[in-house]
Amino acid sequence: MTSPPPLKLITFWFDPSDAASLTAFEQLPLQWEGQSIAVDYKPLLAESLWLLHKHKPLALTHLTGWPWLRWLLAASAGKANGRPNRHLTEVILKERRVQELPPPSWAVTAADDELILMRARAIVEEAVQRSIQQLPSVTEHNHFTD
Repeated sequence: MTSPPPLKLITFWFDPSDAASLTAFEQLPLQWEGQSIAVDYKPLLAESLWLLHKHKPLALTHLTGWPWLRWLLAASAGKANGRPNRHLTEVILKERRVQELPPPSWAVTAADDELILMRARAIVEEAVQRSIQQLPSVTEHNHFTD
């Protein structure tokens, strides 16, 4: 009896305000067909990566895609690890096609906004540390890290 293939962790780096991310998202199951994977969804804005690579200050509230990222991170706040899952990622990427955000089912406070902004900045910093140059991107890891 052979043992099952090891579970691989992949990170899907995507811009929730970009239509190309939806295409890449829809291709993930095909690319990894027959393999045991866990996906860590990391939403960030391509504009924020560009600013950091240019060593410019990161003011996410001034970025055009900020409402999309804010919605996704706010909806993810109640999840076990505070990150979006496949369902939330699919909702926001498909809603992007119609250019309208779904109405939130929760009240986002100023304190929530501060936590969302901190989480968004942490994801961008991690992307820079991992040399993510363009979105969408997929990275593969041999082990689980937080």
